[in-house]
Amino acid sequence: MDIFCKCVVITDNPPYCLRYRYREILSEGINPGSYVLTVLATDIDEEPNANLRFYLTGDGADHFTLDKAAGMYL
Repeated sequence: MDIFCKCVVITDNPPYCLRYRYREILSEGINPGSYVLTVLATDIDEEPNANLRFYLTGDGADHFTLDKAAGMYL
């Protein structure tokens, strides 16, 4: 199942993800609420314009939760 994380910021400078692709293989028996990974991104703008937001899309995205400010799959 492919799940995509979109990182957006509402400024003229796009966010930059520190890795092009994040890939994790999860056990079918993983407990709900388990930590999976953290997506790291930066923006060259200064605060408060550098506030990044993360969103999950794709089949199965509803099986995960996400801290939209930190980019952490939980």
